[in-house]
Amino acid sequence: MYYLMQQEVTNEEGELITQAAIVQCPHDFGTGIMRGRVNPFDGQVYVTGMNGWNENGRAGLADGGIYRVRYTGKPTRMVTQCEVYSDTLKLTFNFELDRQSTQNVSSYVAEQWNYQWTRGYGSANYHPVTGEVGKQRLLIEQAKLDRDGKTLRLHIPDLQPADQLHLQMKLTDDVGTPFTEDVYWTIHAIPAPPQ
Repeated sequence: MYYLMQQEVTNEEGELITQAAIVQCPHDFGTGIMRGRVNPFDGQVYVTGMNGWNENGRAGLADGGIYRVRYTGKPTRMVTQCEVYSDTLKLTFNFELDRQSTQNVSSYVAEQWNYQWTRGYGSANYHPVTGEVGKQRLLIEQAKLDRDGKTLRLHIPDLQPADQLHLQMKLTDDVGTPFTEDVYWTIHAIPAPPQ
């Protein structure tokens, strides 16, 4: 199950379009999950799944299942917003981060690729610049944490539209607890930063 964060941008034709990033929700289900719904009677989220929706991920999952996701009152540490601007990935967290770990560029790995659109199902990964099979590793020149301790800006000079950008982070929160996350982005257009 994933959390989707949308960003409205204007493309080269002047049309307003939506692009998005996703992170995996911090739940551990016993099978692949899809089709989450909120029950109007109890307000709880129910999800169903089957191993076929696991996409050859974790081994040993159940053939199927139904699960209730209920609110416990305990905070969940997550990325809550992702935005793209000229040469910058902006991420907002719902908790404060350790300044030293977040400003160390070795805490991140970023790569991007495109897909080949065909009638067939699936595609290899294609380098956005060369068009050859493969991925483009991105250089993160600077990582800056805003004063609020929750807004992170990654300066990437080679940032450009891509079908997929994968960002891996290994950080620490403000009390020293490790936090790792994978963010997957689809970038259709890169707007200028807001004024």
